[in-house]
Amino acid sequence: MESYTVYIAQFTSLPAFHGAIYIETERGKGWIYHVIGGHGPGWQYETKQRDNIEGSRQFYNKHTQGTVAPADLHKVDRICRTIPMPRNEWIQGIEFQKDCRHWVCDALETLQEEGVCQRR
Repeated sequence: MESYTVYIAQFTSLPAFHGAIYIETERGKGWIYHVIGGHGPGWQYETKQRDNIEGSRQFYNKHTQGTVAPADLHKVDRICRTIPMPRNEWIQGIEFQKDCRHWVCDALETLQEEGVCQRR
């Protein structure tokens, strides 16, 4: 059975790496799912087709996370839209900053719990 590879994609960005979910639907082409913005301007969910992410000047690396069946690809966007935007947390008076990378981990966990992303 054919399946699409799911990655965590990393891009250089200040002050830290930007993280996204990237699903490659054919060699060098696929879909990116991520949140953009920040705590100041506010976070926004975005999904779009991306070709040749490795050719981007900001591309740093990608890490295989699992697979998605072609029939389940439409579910990825629907589920990602339900993931809460990153919010800093205060625990015993200490602020823990959450960002796009935390959102990616939450989204992948939910995709796996829903049976859409199968771990390799």
